[in-house]
Amino acid sequence: MNEENPYLGWRGIRFTLDNTQLLVTQIRAMLRANVGNDNLQLLVPMVSRVDEVSTFRGHAEKAVKDLIKEGYQVSMPQIGMMIEVPSAMLLMAKLAPYVDYVSIGSNDLTQYLLAVDRNNPRVSALFDHLHPAMVNALIHIQEQCRILQLPVSVCGEMASDPVAVLVLMAMGYQSISLSAYNIPRIKLLIRSVNRDELLPLLKEAESCSHEEEIRAIFKPIADKVLKTQSLENP
Repeated sequence: MNEENPYLGWRGIRFTLDNTQLLVTQIRAMLRANVGNDNLQLLVPMVSRVDEVSTFRGHAEKAVKDLIKEGYQVSMPQIGMMIEVPSAMLLMAKLAPYVDYVSIGSNDLTQYLLAVDRNNPRVSALFDHLHPAMVNALIHIQEQCRILQLPVSVCGEMASDPVAVLVLMAMGYQSISLSAYNIPRIKLLIRSVNRDELLPLLKEAESCSHEEEIRAIFKPIADKVLKTQSLENP
């Protein structure tokens, strides 16, 4: 299909809820594949409304009951939601009863929060996941997840950016998802820095008005760790 603005269109959970038969078939298949493994987690993308997650959970619960009646030893999996749309961030307390964990899609959340298409060369320079608004949003999400006792992780390009990873560490994030290629240097960075050192820097960053100011605060630490490693392993 052709959409004038697909980023604001028929994608993620919106598409699957409009194709219930396909969604239920997929859920049933995953539940059956999970028999004997018990490690299945379902993650709902592009959440913007409470009823999207509550409806999805209802389909999953019904699928579990139906499969048990059919003789399959299935169990209810953990259900999580992606925070990519600002409305999901603001509705977390109302969404919490329907989810077991949260994953922040940093690429889309930055894009929607700043109204910037990172693939558009005319405005892509404005896309930065350390924009002060994004930093404030991440602080808010982390604090809400702590209060609501929801495990939270961060995925997307932000998790591969050494400076951004230090900012996330300072905020208290403990789980990130990134490409295998970037894991060694990010793992080294995390293991080389004490969070207590970063807390005063985060306080300073919260008063910044520009992403370059935030980067300038944390970049020397990232550069020092990664440069030292580079010199030891030329």
